[in-house]
Amino acid sequence: MKGTYLLIRFLKIFSLLAFVGMLLLAYYRLPNPVAIHFNSAGQADEYVDKSVLFYVGGIFIVLFNVLLSLAAKFIFSVPAQLFPMPKRHYWLADKESRFEFLSLVRNWINSFVFIGNTLLFVCLIILLKLNNADGAAPADYSWVLIVGLAALGIWLFFLPVRLFLKKSEAVS
Repeated sequence: MKGTYLLIRFLKIFSLLAFVGMLLLAYYRLPNPVAIHFNSAGQADEYVDKSVLFYVGGIFIVLFNVLLSLAAKFIFSVPAQLFPMPKRHYWLADKESRFEFLSLVRNWINSFVFIGNTLLFVCLIILLKLNNADGAAPADYSWVLIVGLAALGIWLFFLPVRLFLKKSEAVS
């Protein structure tokens, strides 16, 4: 469990730093105003001031990371009995099982932060490319929505599926 926690924590911090770096790069490389919406012909039809994009993006990522990291940190102060879970008798049987359950929930929350940071990072890269002088058509990036939704779907179902497995049944 400790190895998984350290990996997810590293990925969360790395994705946050990558997003902040990309946000700073975007501030200097994006034109003012920044095109944020494109019509069906691929022409920009909605714009926003790049300082608004920078500050809103910065504030959002800070709040997103701080609030969810606090939730993950304080998960151990919530009694495990209050959580809805399958195989309740197994997960509440002893102190070790309760700790493993709470660790799974903490890692699940932290992995959501990693996914969110990574998706926002990719969106900034796409925004930079679309606002480039030789920008690509908006349809070129439709895969991001599909991949993002798939990642969130996998994330959403991971914890309930994992809780159906006992420690000895889970792949470590």
